[in-house]
Amino acid sequence: MYDRDITSDGFSSWLSSVTYQDGTPLPTKHPFTAEVAARVVTEGGDIYCIVPAHAGDSVSICQWLYSTTDDGQWSEKAGDTLYASDTGEPVLIQASAGEFNPNFAVSIHGTDGRSFENHVLVTSGMDGSLVLPSDAGSGQALLSDFSPYAY
Repeated sequence: MYDRDITSDGFSSWLSSVTYQDGTPLPTKHPFTAEVAARVVTEGGDIYCIVPAHAGDSVSICQWLYSTTDDGQWSEKAGDTLYASDTGEPVLIQASAGEFNPNFAVSIHGTDGRSFENHVLVTSGMDGSLVLPSDAGSGQALLSDFSPYAY
């Protein structure tokens, strides 16, 4: 969790201090993370890095809003677009996915015809790792998680 704004001067130093269990800093194992120029900041301290598979893939990030309807029902919907690009470049997001109430949604549309849309990146409830969505047909994970978990 990062308690400042990822666009601030101290973020690069903080990122270099994030290490894997073997002591390897995150930017050493994944150098592109230190060079990501696109950054989106919303409420929260969780950091996500969206890395499209191909140059030219489009990525959009929008707010995800929750409310209660007049009859007391829970409602959720996409809000304002916070970021959109068709360059295929990685983007860092500072937000709060929360266990059940994320405040952002991600859409990726690939040049290969595949697409991914998700607003719920929940943790396993066991060890804090992300539950990765998978392809219904093949069962193959649609995302990779390169988080340096402390366990």
